[in-house]
Amino acid sequence: MKRLSSCAAVAVGLAGVAVHSGCGREAPAAAPPPPPAVTVATPVRMDAELWVEFTGTTVAMQTAEIRARVEGYLLEQKFQDSDEATAGQVLFVIDPALYQAEVDRTVAFVERRQAELDQAVWDLGQVESLAARGASTEKEIQDRRTDRALAEAALKSARAADEKARLELGYTDVKSPIAGRLSRNLVDVGNLVGAGEKTLLTTVVQMDPMHVYFNVSERFLMQRLAEVPQDERRRLRTPFWVRLAHEEGYPHHGTLDFINNTVDAATGTLLVRGEVPNDQGLLFPGAFVRVRLSAGIRENAVLVSERALGTDLGGKYLLIVDTDDIVEHRPVTIGALLDGMRVIEDGLSGDERYIVNGLQRARPGLPVRPQMQDPAPGGR
Repeated sequence: MKRLSSCAAVAVGLAGVAVHSGCGREAPAAAPPPPPAVTVATPVRMDAELWVEFTGTTVAMQTAEIRARVEGYLLEQKFQDSDEATAGQVLFVIDPALYQAEVDRTVAFVERRQAELDQAVWDLGQVESLAARGASTEKEIQDRRTDRALAEAALKSARAADEKARLELGYTDVKSPIAGRLSRNLVDVGNLVGAGEKTLLTTVVQMDPMHVYFNVSERFLMQRLAEVPQDERRRLRTPFWVRLAHEEGYPHHGTLDFINNTVDAATGTLLVRGEVPNDQGLLFPGAFVRVRLSAGIRENAVLVSERALGTDLGGKYLLIVDTDDIVEHRPVTIGALLDGMRVIEDGLSGDERYIVNGLQRARPGLPVRPQMQDPAPGGR
């Protein structure tokens, strides 16, 4: 029993020595991960034509409501819905029978009044002839002159009534006052129109060219006006470009032809208007469009890739990599967008390195492993 106890004691001692020896060695520390790799680029410097964009609304240059100007039954419709009308084209026919009868009556009345005037003139001539021989009194002459004046007035009234009757007869042919595209018919043939109201029959709008209205900032407009001679400021004949929602680029070219006379105090903008050719018929009144205006040439402008820009509560920013490869959060003021490159108005000197790819891995104040990229226009 004693030998077993001694062996157990030795074993326990050796185990203790082994345990003590193991605890005395420190485990090697894990190596820190390398800084994340990012792609960086330097801003592009170039003379750039700057653009500003606005949201506009298309408005027809001329719009006309076609209404019945006289009462009667609609006899005929002389167009198909959505037809192109010419100025003066007959669109509807209202029953002219009553109006033709009225013209016939007024013509006869004019002829009667003309005969009465002829008689009054003859009677005055006879009295004046008798007076020359002393066979007529001054009162008789004055009476005949009064009769002539009354007959002249009656003839004028009859002619006016005849003119009115002819106008109303002409209104039975309902014509388009302008050239343009017609809407659908709003009243079917056989219905009574013009009874107590000027019944709306259809509408016509001039489609080509088209007006585009939009609001520009007071500051921008004042800058542009300062660039032109004083006698040209009332009508700033500035070119602009328009695109529809589905279109690429700005395929429609127009020219400004109107500047409103009042600044909107609530928005600090002025309403302007331009004229755009619409020979292809793609523009319709009431559509929203994007409008682009030139803001002039910016010499030696600083541009960066649009996809490198971030946004926070302070506005737009870039992640800059300094000479020690440490990331810096740099607020910037942006300008116009040119083919995927954004003009930087303030915040860059132009020789910095900014992160293009790997933005999600970079953190301000921490190092990165930058790899240079030669930026093509648009960040490609």
